[in-house]
Amino acid sequence: MQKRDFRFAVATDVDLSNKTHGEWKDLGEEGRMWRLAIESPNALATILEYDQFHLPLGATLHLYNKDGSHHVGAFTAKKQ
Repeated sequence: MQKRDFRFAVATDVDLSNKTHGEWKDLGEEGRMWRLAIESPNALATILEYDQFHLPLGATLHLYNKDGSHHVGAFTAKKQ
């Protein structure tokens, strides 16, 4: 039997910011929303890892797949 090495992940460093990437949408009285698309061609899964992350009080983070059929969140500034 041939031995195979299985790779769990390939780490790719990126430097993304709401100041330099994505787009802001004004929601009127509801505030505003920042949207960012992340693509991983040929990936079976995508894992996000942050070294700097801040959500202001009242803000929420929601993660969706491209067609909107899978949703994770809302994440908030509340610490567990």
